[in-house]
Amino acid sequence: MFRLEDLFRLQHEALLSNLSSDKVTELLGFVRDFAGLITDTLESLDFADPAKKTVIRILAVDSLSSLLVACRAGLWGNVPEAAVLIRTALETLTILTCLVEEGAFRAFDFEMRSRLRRFSYVACHTRLGDRGQRVNSLHGKLSDVGGHTSRNRLKFAEFKKDGVGYDRFGCAADADASEMALLLIPDALQHLAGNLREAYVQERRAYPMEERHAELNARYVQFIRTRDAESEGTASQDS
Repeated sequence: MFRLEDLFRLQHEALLSNLSSDKVTELLGFVRDFAGLITDTLESLDFADPAKKTVIRILAVDSLSSLLVACRAGLWGNVPEAAVLIRTALETLTILTCLVEEGAFRAFDFEMRSRLRRFSYVACHTRLGDRGQRVNSLHGKLSDVGGHTSRNRLKFAEFKKDGVGYDRFGCAADADASEMALLLIPDALQHLAGNLREAYVQERRAYPMEERHAELNARYVQFIRTRDAESEGTASQDS
């Protein structure tokens, strides 16, 4: 007989299995560090305009929450569920980016109490031009994997371990799937941290986490370069 407690136990076992992958633990380390930087920044938000402080806090917490729950789903090996949450965070981050660049915090504070029109995701990614088009392209890919019942979503309905096939029922002991699910989360968190920093810079004020932010960014950039170089090397060997 099915018991929910058994599923929760299996999810924890899948998480521990997936964390045995060095690639997964390395990505998780960046998620942890960026999330720590962001939460510490949010705790020390200090803007003269109360609307700016409120709007930044609401959007930052919303996107951060989505990304951290996506991380948990990803550690369970659930790529589609993680993709849905990352897509949601991407929408919020797009709106936040637009707001920071335009400085329209009071206007958004008013609009979010009724219906988002000027500051809807579609309106904001359109105003961001080429960057917005790239974001929307990624948004579409995430939708195809997680947001809709598609071929790309259904291919994650099962996984193999030691050559044996299993249904992905709430979890998958599949480190490759876990890595795939976590891959975009540090990027999104880096973008969120950058928005928070920019909110200070636009007021010609010192960002209180500047040194920590710069060190983490440099470390993450080096990680990306190393990963890309390894991928290119593997591709060359395969060809």
